[in-house]
Amino acid sequence: AQSWSELVPYSLIMLFSCCSSAANIAVDEHCIVDPSPHAASLDFAVVPKEGAKPFDAEQPCASSEETTSADSDCQHSETRSPDSAGDCCSDPYLPVTEEASLSHIPVDPEIGEVIKSAEDLLPGRRMSDWQRSWCTPQTVLIYVRGRPGDKLAAAKILAEALQWRESCREILSRSRIPTWQSDFRVLTRTESGHPILYTCFRHIMRANLQHVPEHYAAVFEAAVRSLRGDADQFHIVLDCHGFAHRHLDPRPLIPFMSAVKQPYRDRLRSAVVVGAPYTFNILFKMASKIASEKTFGKIMFKSVQETVAHFLEVGGTEASSALAREFATSRGGTDCQPG
Repeated sequence: AQSWSELVPYSLIMLFSCCSSAANIAVDEHCIVDPSPHAASLDFAVVPKEGAKPFDAEQPCASSEETTSADSDCQHSETRSPDSAGDCCSDPYLPVTEEASLSHIPVDPEIGEVIKSAEDLLPGRRMSDWQRSWCTPQTVLIYVRGRPGDKLAAAKILAEALQWRESCREILSRSRIPTWQSDFRVLTRTESGHPILYTCFRHIMRANLQHVPEHYAAVFEAAVRSLRGDADQFHIVLDCHGFAHRHLDPRPLIPFMSAVKQPYRDRLRSAVVVGAPYTFNILFKMASKIASEKTFGKIMFKSVQETVAHFLEVGGTEASSALAREFATSRGGTDCQPG
């Protein structure tokens, strides 16, 4: 068996030991914001070139031929927005420019108590109308279930989520477009209404700690808006094709796990790791240090063929076909490029 010293530079191991202070690590200015005039009109678009458009949400399994630019640097990110499958979603979140007080809407006393306690924990003990609009009974119940029988504890984790959302407000309200960091996006939905998020390591560029958290935020928010019917969770498919030693940098794990922990608590239905090489186990062990046991219980490892068959069973023909096409596309063409 290969040793850690053979697989990972000593500096990387030391870096992981300092994960708690990752926010203080210098940011690598690697990518630029899309200057395209078309980008501002897209819903959560983070595409690096002009002419891109999101999928029609009524046709979430559009073929790769329909969504690929012939002269693109990347056959994925340039033609799809992070919420490709959720573009027609009714938007439950108020834009920054259209805040309105929701205090007149009656709520369950228990829910109202948790919201009030969370407000007391926020800076200035004040909750903005934008934050309050997110605190629907269905959303707050997620945090109540997370701390059963303890309203104050539920209020604490709700307040943490609200503060995170405030820090990402420009992205979540879509007043600013995040900078593309990979092909991570909402690919399609299952027949039961659960979105499937997809990314391929081949198209994950070198980590930019300023832009990576914003990209995650945009995609997770798009996934929640893409929910249909009784669905309240999403799937993530992590394609290990192209996995390399540069992907062993643990720093992007911090914002990813932070988002899953509270802001998008209990939104993960399953995470399928496809074609994981031996070295992926190193990254997996790193992630296990900062994720809950419940979250890790939702992770499964499969081959490409097994993943397609799995989603045919749990998601239906269209979802399975979309993944099959995406796996084929990810193994052809060229890599994503900065800018």
